[in-house]
Amino acid sequence: MGTVRVIDGGRAERGGTAIGYDAVARIVGEDVIVSAVEHHLTYELGSELARSVLMVLRPYVAMERCLEIFRTSEDSETKASAICLLKDISDRRVLEWLPEITSSADPAVRVWAVGVIDQLLIMQNEIELEEAMPFVTALLNDPDAGVGERAGQLMEMIKETYP
Repeated sequence: MGTVRVIDGGRAERGGTAIGYDAVARIVGEDVIVSAVEHHLTYELGSELARSVLMVLRPYVAMERCLEIFRTSEDSETKASAICLLKDISDRRVLEWLPEITSSADPAVRVWAVGVIDQLLIMQNEIELEEAMPFVTALLNDPDAGVGERAGQLMEMIKETYP
């Protein structure tokens, strides 16, 4: 995991919450985490428990699986549900995916993209305002009224949070 380095005949070690979460995710195993993503998207019994565990761990492999489902699913509802889950489990590593997600042809995906930005900027403080604003501005001008309305709500929260 790259937490130990040899320096000047000794060693240096680093840790922290993110490293701990990544270690737990590795112990649990990628297959189990991917299965939890897929189970949540079924909305069957236990799907909220799966989401809750993914929210605690926020494993990158789960984020990647959400993106893969968004990219490959033929079903609009499944695509949107994957981005909805991504909203709950994302960290700043998904910032590079926002151009693709916010420009989806599916308005439901773009609505959840606003939620991803909200989580990263307002709720988790994972990204800077300057990183979020190009996406917020584009979504405010979205041709779909529902997307624009949700982006407007986010803009109001931004004004309150960043006076």
